[in-house]
Amino acid sequence: MSTANRIIKNTGFLYARMAITIFISLYSTRLILEALGADEFGIFNVVGGSITMLLFLNNAMTAASQRFMSYVLGEDKLEKLKSVFVSSLLIHLIVGLLIVVILEVGGMFLFDGVLKIPPESISAAKFIYQVLIISTFFNIISVPYDAVINAHENMFLVAILGISQAFFRLFIALFLMYSHGGLKVYGVLMASMAIILMLIKRIYCHINYDAISYKIKNYFSKDLFYEMIGYAGWNILQSSSRVLSIQGMSIVLNSNFGVLVNAAQGIANQVNGQLNSFSTTMLQALNPVIVKSEGAKKRDTMLKTSIAGSKLSFFLFAVLAIPFIVEADYILGVWLKKVPEFAVIFCRLILLVTAIRQITITLNTAIASTGRIKNSSIVEAIVMVMLLPVSILLFWAGGKEYVIYLVLIGVEVCIGASRIWFAHKYCGLGIGFFVRNVVLVQSLIFITTITLTYFVSGLFVEGFIRLIISGAVSSVMMIFLTLFLAFSAEERGSIKKVINSLVNKVKGGKK
Repeated sequence: MSTANRIIKNTGFLYARMAITIFISLYSTRLILEALGADEFGIFNVVGGSITMLLFLNNAMTAASQRFMSYVLGEDKLEKLKSVFVSSLLIHLIVGLLIVVILEVGGMFLFDGVLKIPPESISAAKFIYQVLIISTFFNIISVPYDAVINAHENMFLVAILGISQAFFRLFIALFLMYSHGGLKVYGVLMASMAIILMLIKRIYCHINYDAISYKIKNYFSKDLFYEMIGYAGWNILQSSSRVLSIQGMSIVLNSNFGVLVNAAQGIANQVNGQLNSFSTTMLQALNPVIVKSEGAKKRDTMLKTSIAGSKLSFFLFAVLAIPFIVEADYILGVWLKKVPEFAVIFCRLILLVTAIRQITITLNTAIASTGRIKNSSIVEAIVMVMLLPVSILLFWAGGKEYVIYLVLIGVEVCIGASRIWFAHKYCGLGIGFFVRNVVLVQSLIFITTITLTYFVSGLFVEGFIRLIISGAVSSVMMIFLTLFLAFSAEERGSIKKVINSLVNKVKGGKK
């Protein structure tokens, strides 16, 4: 099977998962918000955000595991693949235990003046904190299995697990609605879901993949172990700055405006996560191909795939984000019975932040595939760490709640520029070529489409009909402009071949 067809097939599995899970997840969120109330929903988000801040260690190790697994698969060395898995397993066990200790110590200070939580809810918040620590540990030690599954491009299994997780979350939401279990029950059920999913992944990988080995004495490589830690070390710097800053937004907003603003932020993050899943789904199928190409010493293929991936990622996100930005008031009003204050403006701004990030998202994978991430990690960390202090100063000066997202927009622009530079330095990417053919073109397409969509929507009364019209206008414009302005003749030819291949398969013709 060709690379293009394999990507299409794997992406198809993931989109099938998304088509099933997106509405289930959104409906589940509505039920959970209704069952818990805005205050308890906000408490869960701010406590969960406090824990997520420390997951930069795990995120860094995850990136290292997947990068090394995919790279070695490109080299086609089974024994080394087993060594990568063994090293990854040991690293994540150590990281998991370390994070548990840090969270337990941090919890002593977190509830003593750092978080603004109503006194009557402190007990439930502390209980949720402990339950989420357990959930976090099991999520961490399941990462080596995720790396194996993704490196082997088994997106069918990823799709099945995603669907199962969505139905599990729906069950939790319905249980809360009818049992009135409250915040503590919600936390226990969410932790149970993490444990069950980890066990399923472990059993499946052990049965189906030769890379899975628990013979530490046979396959442990000290050199590889330290190489992965060294790679992850710089990734930790990058991941920690991003996670601490993004999740730190919850604490900064909470400290200045209280838990109701956290509820609005939680809704914005849910919306952004669901809409972004269309592009991240494609990237999940694409990233192993980028790293494998580098492992197989095919630099031209790696760059072409990265550039095409940036265009596709931006398109897949923007085609959904634009109508939501335009019709946010109506959509949130229909979705939620009571829309938290600031939810609309938070949603619009976080979607703009993510759109900017999509333009250079695959360049990060391209740089990582070379293993030379030290300098890019330092620069991104320096830029990212400025988010919170700048936002705090603006809040002290009387800035509104949404100011923190405006600062985040500036941060993402600077990070995108640094990715282009380092992709040029380490991968041979042409800066002028990328800026002209990707950055400027995608920006023009976005501005043109959203302006026209706003204009057309203004001609109609707010409602379902206007939503459909806005979605149709933005979709047609995005498809037309992306196809003829963003994609090169070669890329359009590849798309045509893939479409023809799919049509022939449907008709029963030749591949």
